[in-house]
This record gives sequence, C-alpha cells and structure tokens, in this order.
Amino acid sequence: MFFRFLGSLRQKRANNIKVTETNQLLCRNIPQHSDLSLSNETYPQICGIPIAPRSVDFFCKRYADELQTLIRQMPLSDGQLDVLLMPLINRLISYVNVLPASEFHHHSGPGGLFHHSLECASNLVSMAQNQVFEGKANPESRYRSQQAWILGAAVLGLGHDMGKIFDMDVMSGSENLWNPLKESLNTWVSREKIKQFFVIWKKDREHKKHELRSLRLMYLKLIPQAFERYLAETRKIEVFDAIDQAILFGTGPYATLLKKAEAISIEDDFKKRKALGAQFTQGSSPLLLPLITAIQSLLNTGRWTVNTSQSPLFMTTQGLFLSLNSQTAQDIHHAACQLQASYVPASIEGLCRVFNEEGLLEVSNGKDLFWTIQLSKPLGQFCSLIKIKSSFAVFILDSIKDIKPVEVSAFGFDKKDPNEDETKPQNLKDRLIAPKSNFDLSELRATKSPSKISLDTEEDIVLINKREFCEVLDTPLAIDEVKKLMKRCVLTIQSQLKEGGGFFIENLSISEGGCRTCSSLEVERFLRNHQIGEKVQEIMFRLYRDISYVEFDQAHHRLVLKAEEHEKSK
Repeated sequence: MFFRFLGSLRQKRANNIKVTETNQLLCRNIPQHSDLSLSNETYPQICGIPIAPRSVDFFCKRYADELQTLIRQMPLSDGQLDVLLMPLINRLISYVNVLPASEFHHHSGPGGLFHHSLECASNLVSMAQNQVFEGKANPESRYRSQQAWILGAAVLGLGHDMGKIFDMDVMSGSENLWNPLKESLNTWVSREKIKQFFVIWKKDREHKKHELRSLRLMYLKLIPQAFERYLAETRKIEVFDAIDQAILFGTGPYATLLKKAEAISIEDDFKKRKALGAQFTQGSSPLLLPLITAIQSLLNTGRWTVNTSQSPLFMTTQGLFLSLNSQTAQDIHHAACQLQASYVPASIEGLCRVFNEEGLLEVSNGKDLFWTIQLSKPLGQFCSLIKIKSSFAVFILDSIKDIKPVEVSAFGFDKKDPNEDETKPQNLKDRLIAPKSNFDLSELRATKSPSKISLDTEEDIVLINKREFCEVLDTPLAIDEVKKLMKRCVLTIQSQLKEGGGFFIENLSISEGGCRTCSSLEVERFLRNHQIGEKVQEIMFRLYRDISYVEFDQAHHRLVLKAEEHEKSK
C-alpha cells in the first residue's frame, strides 16, 4: 500500500510538474581536478559565524575530484549522464548548498551535506558494480539491466539524506526564514539577495526521522523526469522500489550497500577532521562542541548543581573547576548520547585527553592536570579536579549566570593537615597546586611499555603497543604470524575495554548492565594495515572467542564485551 502511494506520487509529479533547468550543469563543466585554494572554505564549521552561500561553479571547482570520480565510475556516456544524472546534482546543490549534514556528528561543517551525499553516491556505485541484482536472470539480461541498477545507486546516494534540511532552520541576519517546501535554498538566497545566513538546529528534531522527507523531496524536487523515463524504457521500475526500501526500512538490494557507503564516508570524515588540529577547528572539533553542550545540558536540566558539597562543578574566584570521576564522566557521555554524539568518551582518561588536546585545561607546575582546592566552610576540600580555561569556561558559565563565585585557596604537597592554616597563615595564598597522586601530561603522551597477559595453557602474550598500532606492512604475513598477531590483538582489545580506553577504543559506551561497546573501525584499520582481510578477521575473532571474551560485530563495526564476560576476564 505504501509503495503504491509512492508510485502515485511519482506519477503525479510526472504528469503535473514540468521542470526546466535554469542553469544546466553538464559533465564538461566539471574541471579535471579540484581547486586546492578552495579546500579550506567549507571546513570547519565555526559556531556562531554566518555561512556564505556558494554558486554551482564553486561546487564544481571545490569538489571536482569527487565529481569526476563519480562520473568515471558510471557505465554511461557523458551525453547520457548530462540528461540522467547531472540535473540531479545541479538540483541537489541548489537545495543543500553549503548546509551541514549534522550538528555534532559527521560532516558538520559548511558544505558537509553535499560532500557526504556525493561520497555516498560514489561509494554506492563502486559497490554496485560488483553486486548481482538479478541472480535468476540470464547473463545477457543481467548485463543489460546492470546500468539501471548502478544509476539507481548513484541517485540513492545523492538523495538519501536530503530530508535533513528539515532538521534545521536557515535564517538570514534579518530573521528571514527559508521555507524548503516553497523553493530551493539558491532561489531563496537569490530572490532575497542574501549574502550570509545562519544555520540553527531544531531542538525538537527527532533522530533518524528524515528518511521519509528525503524520499518525498527526491521525487518532487530532485529526480529528473528523464530518469523515470529511462527506467520505464528499460523495464527496471523495480529500481525505484529498491531506493524506497533502502531509505525507509533499511531493506532490499540496496540496503547493505547504503549502510557500508555511509560508514565509509563517516569514517573518512572523522579522520580528516581529527587531522585538522585544534588551531584550525576554532572550537568546533567533532568532540569539543558536543562536550561543552553536554555539560550545558546537565546544568540546564538540573542534573548537575554548582558550588554545593554534592556538585561536580565549582565556580570560584580562581576559575571554573570540574570534579572528574567515573560518575561525572558517565554523566557527560550519556548527555552527549542524547545529542547523537555517542563518540564522546565515557572514561576519565578519555575525557582528559579531549579536554587537554583541545586546549581547554590549565595545568599546574607545567605538567599536572589535576588540582586540589580548599573552599570555605562548610564545603571544605576537594581533590581530582580539572581547571577549565577561561576562554572556554565562558560557554559553560552561560548556563549558570546567577551563581556567585566562591572564595578558594589551596595547600601544597607537603601540607598534611588543611587546618594548619591557623598556625601558618602565610601558606593561605589564593593559588592552586596539583596533588602528587594524579597523573600529568607526560603520562598522557607516553607510550606504555608492552604489558603481558598470562594464560593457563598459553605462553605469556605481549600486548600490541602504540608503535605496532601505527605501522603499515607492504607484504602479507605468514599464516602463523597472522594467528599470533590476531591473538595479541584480541587480548589487547579486551584489556583496553576493561581499562576503559586505549588506541583501539573509540566511542566507548557502558550500559547500565555493564556491557561495554565500542567502535571497531580502529581495529579494522590496524588489521588492514597488517594485510589481514575482512574474512580472516571474522574467523580469527571467533577462533579466539574462548580466551578474549570479545565479540566482533562486523556488520555494525563494533566490539562488545558483555558484563558477565567482563567479570570472567578479570
């Protein structure tokens, strides 16, 4: 019934809507290579800074490499693509322009939605070329129909996330709001003569609810009539059904390909953004913004208080201090998950790394991350706090404007009794000194010496170290070497999951029942760098299941250590 509705929608569009391309985009308009001088003009997203809309010519130059890759992959001539695919790309640019793909997650910078859509299309086409869509048909028929299925894969990739434009408000400086149901973004910008606009993410948006809107927009605004006629002439109208099923339900012949295409694009984006460095992200790294927003959420909802004996946060005359322990780390992680930013660490060490790498922390003695402070009675003394730099504290303080700073003092390493201040008043200066017991910056940067795990029936196993993690092999390992490396790998993963962090562990989450789950992308990258393929990875994880207790969910790119097995592995 539902697909009948979509079919009538497509037919209504074909009968009643006549589309003319005002600025026709052709294959020959795409340069052979991207203009490198434009590479920094779409990343990163700078919070609070308006975005300047861009012309179609800009996108052709900025993403020429990606566009040329897609064009070369297609089993169609340039003339065919000019009619069947290029109008779709032109309309996509007109609607999404420099809009981001998400607020905190992947491709969150200006131009992110177009870039992600283009990458997914290219990934889908690449995989569709090796996919058998009509296994029961004879070879000649399969060969003739393959073009239609590959073209459908490109259309799916380009349009699958278009509905995300309804998750945000696009507004000019004069609060003129864009209505995507009325006109394209480019039409609105041109008609209103808008030079810059702001993107404001809707607070009441629902995660993963944009799929149906994406499908509607694809049929009403994106897909050219020539594509519909092409499928009708080749008698491959079932390609439409496959697109519908993949977007709405995650089923059908395109479903697995779409999931993989998105995963590849997202992983690539994370790597590129991480490589930018704090000096270029200007307060908008993939972790920094959701981290600060999670803390703001905890304060705004009343889950966290300030300046009480039970508070994790202290606003003092000497700055803003956060008590960082396992509970506050979990609070921040869960709040970030509600923002669809589950990759924010849930461990003390992981959060310390994020705070420090993004330049949020003030340190004592040039190296110590943690502070001990002495507040006036009845609050008393608190240990293991981090001090957030004033340049970043202002974002958090915006949620606690009415809180009055409390007086703070500190005592040094050799001072055993904080009450000694009555006999030694000269030590009561308004200064903060880190305790001896906490780790410092040098510990964060250092590579740990290889640890060993002893097994009852095995020889001592040396865990993978950071040097091995970073190496890339040119030639495959012998089968015995693969077995040894995989055994060390799974035991290293188990160890790092138990500890709550490590170079293999990304996006760690711990359920209420104690089940530990993290992304497997770093592990898969490590194994690929050591010439170990996907099938061997899966087999080896099963082979060592009895000693590692780690489950490898290859389809969803995650590693799982269940609570009861966590206890066994201790």
